Amino acid sequence: MRDLPEVLFIVLQSNNSIEFYTTRVLSNGPFNTELVPISPPNYFPDKFESLDGIPVRFHTVMYPPYSYYERTTVEKANAWSRLPDGTDVVPMFIDGQESLILVEFCRKHNCTVEVLYDDDMWGEVFENQTGTGSLGAVAMHKADIALGAIYYCLDPYNFTTFTVSLSRSGLTVVVPKPGILAPWKTPFLLR
Repeated sequence: MRDLPEVLFIVLQSNNSIEFYTTRVLSNGPFNTELVPISPPNYFPDKFESLDGIPVRFHTVMYPPYSYYERTTVEKANAWSRLPDGTDVVPMFIDGQESLILVEFCRKHNCTVEVLYDDDMWGEVFENQTGTGSLGAVAMHKADIALGAIYYCLDPYNFTTFTVSLSRSGLTVVVPKPGILAPWKTPFLLR
């Protein structure tokens, strides 16, 4: 139900009346949800107005200036992470052009940022819906969002969704100036 926040359940009661329910994700666990009764005409209340501290699982790679993370003190932290064994919460500082968009979203909508990262960098997604790195974490539902200079890739399209580009970057290759070739070496270039 975490993947489908805008769900409407229509329940027929024994007295032939109809009741409407939707889901609410709770912040006391990764997949805790409850059914909440709603009344017409507001069938789809704005659930993003306040996310009640729900952690947004964010997978990233170290790729400044787009994304940057480091362990820090509680006072400087704007995110958190778990140790690999899952026993302790570590305060994290995230920065970068793309990462700060998520920090600002969570500040505005009352959620927290849980940082996930590994050594597989961007990774890849396989046909059996498993994967590695940032792309694999989203495809396998270990992360809700991945940021960090992620470019459109064909393989993950079956299992993930890409947003519109937040920024564009380019690559300029600088090489030494070529020397002029003798005319006998390039007869096809003569006029």
